[in-house]
Amino acid sequence: MKKSSLAGPCAIALGLIASSSALAGGITKISLADNKALLQPKLVVSSLSQVNDPQFKVGASAYSGVGGLIMNTDELDAAGFITVCTGTFIAADVVVTAAHCVDAPDLNRIRFRTGAGNGLAGSTFDAEYEAFSYWVHPGFNFPENDIAFIKLKKSASNGEEIYGVYTGGDELGQVHTKVGFGTTGEGTAGTRGLTPAADDFDKRAGNNIYEALGSDIFEDVGDGVLLFDFDSGLDENDVFGTVDRMFCGGLEFCFTHDTGVVIDGVRTEVNSSGGDSGGPTFIDGLIAGITSFGITGAVFDGACGPGFIDPDSNAPGVDVGVTPVSNACTNSSFGEMSGDTRVSFYLDEIYAMLRGDLRMIWLPEPGMIGLFGLGVVGALAARRRRRA
Repeated sequence: MKKSSLAGPCAIALGLIASSSALAGGITKISLADNKALLQPKLVVSSLSQVNDPQFKVGASAYSGVGGLIMNTDELDAAGFITVCTGTFIAADVVVTAAHCVDAPDLNRIRFRTGAGNGLAGSTFDAEYEAFSYWVHPGFNFPENDIAFIKLKKSASNGEEIYGVYTGGDELGQVHTKVGFGTTGEGTAGTRGLTPAADDFDKRAGNNIYEALGSDIFEDVGDGVLLFDFDSGLDENDVFGTVDRMFCGGLEFCFTHDTGVVIDGVRTEVNSSGGDSGGPTFIDGLIAGITSFGITGAVFDGACGPGFIDPDSNAPGVDVGVTPVSNACTNSSFGEMSGDTRVSFYLDEIYAMLRGDLRMIWLPEPGMIGLFGLGVVGALAARRRRRA
């Protein structure tokens, strides 16, 4: 089944309908380890007019159990920075997020904020919850096993929704809704399309569709990753359509693909970007995915810009032979793909967390942080970046 076609080149970055798992026998797979560019998102919409459209900038009451995560580490405290991600209530005192958001040996504080924003860049939040402890999947090796849990000191007290998890294995082809707090932008230029001052760290949501498993594309990623692309409405920017044409004659033997999501005449496709990491992707109101990473379609055709799958470059004119393609091109624009942690792959860990059976990592009491020289020097929002 195909997504509805869109009149015009604009789209947001979330998915619609695909009917079958990829048959990737004819595909020359690529190495994510050689090409990865880690993004922690806020949602990028299809057109500039949608950035502040209430259909996408959803406010406090929609997805009230999704919140912004603020992390402090010793190193970042000393520099006056913080880490920003997204998380979701799966119990009254448990938040699920991405492992790369909290995988820091010097992590000393985690706060979870619910409401319309995360409290940065002038945004507002309604409630703040301090974390007591956290758990990172012991097999985490980005992007594999990119899942973590956070235990809060007190239960949700502001009417926030608590979400169940998607247990089916039929995620491919399902319409899904992605929610996040992060940097924003629009499809033609991704996060490069807005000045940093325009980033408001408010909650946004939109649609996309899972079209492949991680193992269908990458030689070093398993079935615990779900992939989707950011379609412009044009065939040339359709990542999975292009791969299908390159390796499978365009007959959808590799992927059932499309050129974007249109619902009730509105293009609702979105992509994730910096600050969205750890946020939920819902199928039928249940958490099916956790935002993990993004990477340019240029890994298939070698460059970005006009005439390539990914039509936008972070630095137009830069020789991508000198600058790694993933760095030169990945900015959440059209012609890129993103990966989510597949929640149905981690049901044992989720149920163990809800039973209280996992061994947690304890956080220091905030009042003790100053005794060890770990006080916050400043609060400058920064994307979560994983060191090489």
